[in-house]
Parts: sequence; structure tokens; C-alpha cells
Amino acid sequence: MRIRAHHLLCIQGFQGYGYSDVFIKHMATVIAQLHMNPEITLIDSLDEICEACPHNDGQRCTRYGESVVRMDHTVLEMIHASQGSSWQERDAIELTRARFETMEDVNRVCGTCQWREQCAFYMGIKRREEK
Repeated sequence: MRIRAHHLLCIQGFQGYGYSDVFIKHMATVIAQLHMNPEITLIDSLDEICEACPHNDGQRCTRYGESVVRMDHTVLEMIHASQGSSWQERDAIELTRARFETMEDVNRVCGTCQWREQCAFYMGIKRREEK
């Protein structure tokens, strides 16, 4: 399964919010498939999750453009992975948890995300740092 690198964070924080009902249902289905620990290929372009996004024009993200590609590259850099590398899903998730430990780390990718206040991953790190 092909997964955008920054979606490794989204997968961990998804709480049922999204761009549309179709997107939300699709995201939940993809996450359920990922919980079976398939091999994933990390990419910096449209992936399985993007399929149901209303901002997907079939070639790129029309809402975030190059900024979403930069998010992917930041995640790849922080987990020391390359575009096109393959991982078991659990290994990739564990690695992102280990590398994204502080709000500074997370804000490098999620700083402008509209979903961050509903994101379990983002809010969990935020709460931990506030203690």
C-alpha cells in the first residue's frame, strides 16, 4: 500500500474528522487495513488516503500543493527514510512515535494543519509537554 509520509502522523491522530463524509469513511477503512500491518511504501505524492479527498485532482493536491510535499519530505528526513522505501506499517508508526516526541518536532509537519486541535497524535504530545 502506498502511503504519503506525512500520513503516518495523520493515521495515528485520526478522530473521525475530514473534508467530507466520503473522505472520513475512506480514511477509517484505510486505517483498518493498516492495522493489519501490511507492507507500505512511503511516498511524497497522492496515496491511498488521498483517493477520496475532494482536493485530489488525480495528479496532485489542489489545496496544499507543494507544501504537502514538503511535509512528506520533512517526515522522511526525520525518520531517516527515503521516498519509495518499504516498511511494515507497525515499524513505520513506531519510528514516527520515536522521532516526533516534542511539539517542535510535530509543528515542523503539522504546524498549519486545520485538524490539529482534533488530532489525537498532536494533542497527546501537546498535553504531555504541558505537564
